[in-house]
Amino acid sequence: MSKEFNGLIELFNRDDNFYVLLKYINLALIQNDINSKIYTEEKGEVIYQYSLIECLLSFDECLNNSTKEELLLLKEEMAKILNYKISNPELFSVYSKGASLLLIANSLKKITPELNSLKKRKFL
Repeated sequence: MSKEFNGLIELFNRDDNFYVLLKYINLALIQNDINSKIYTEEKGEVIYQYSLIECLLSFDECLNNSTKEELLLLKEEMAKILNYKISNPELFSVYSKGASLLLIANSLKKITPELNSLKKRKFL
């Protein structure tokens, strides 16, 4: 049975995948986890894990399981997280900031369908 298990497929097939991942999108939690580590390698591993969660949340399979209100709250929290990342360039790579931007952009796309029509008109 374990040869057939695919965690990513299992995650995306869950109806609560948005909520499972959302609980990790919290600036205070991220700051505490990073500050609890002494070595740069440990901090990097924590940052990588949070960036991966942001990327996973960016998929339609997760965002489709949320409400518009939840996406608005997510966008607000992600803006705080992105500002924190930008103000700490010694900790956060372009990849990490890109993961945050991807989640913000995909959330906005779900919240504001008009953005999709702009893309079709080749503005984005």
